[in-house]
Amino acid sequence: MRQYLRIANVSVVDFGGLGYTPIEFQGLTRYEGWRLEQLVENTWQEIDQSVEGGDFWQAIYDESQSSYSLIFNLHNRGTNEYRLIRD
Repeated sequence: MRQYLRIANVSVVDFGGLGYTPIEFQGLTRYEGWRLEQLVENTWQEIDQSVEGGDFWQAIYDESQSSYSLIFNLHNRGTNEYRLIRD
């Protein structure tokens, strides 16, 4: 699943699977200051899977587009709604 961004906030609905699912957000102007949240019982909750730092995400710089991509590996079961927001 790819979501191309030129805005500060975006929502994604993931329709299931088992195990971990990579979700990639492209077209970001910076790699820092983003927060991934999941909608749980009508409340947005920050996803923090870290043990030491940002263990379940990575940032990639695309020099040809002068932009970043963030890839999150999410433990996925059922249908979930996520959003990426910038602080």
